[in-house]
Amino acid sequence: MGYIESILEPGERICFRGEIHRSLYFLAGVCLPTALVFGVLAWAVAERTTMFGIGLLAGLALAIFLFGLILAINSWSTEIAVTNRRVLIKTVNRPGIVGGPNS
Repeated sequence: MGYIESILEPGERICFRGEIHRSLYFLAGVCLPTALVFGVLAWAVAERTTMFGIGLLAGLALAIFLFGLILAINSWSTEIAVTNRRVLIKTVNRPGIVGGPNS
């Protein structure tokens, strides 16, 4: 039983279930391997470049990884349903972290 089933009112039934568009899954799937490439690149050039260059590549890898991870978590944990009385959307968005109307 998911969150949406647990908050249904008596007599309320689910008419339609929705999901996040596949493009967000694709974007997360691109971000995570890209972060791995930048991380390996930072490690590979560690002896031939300055600390600034290594830090820049490692920071970029971390930022891309975190962005992809946030996209993946939001995509996998979102529930969307239309009942005979209302529209329900459950996300894990936190204002200021992932974005949204209050960030």
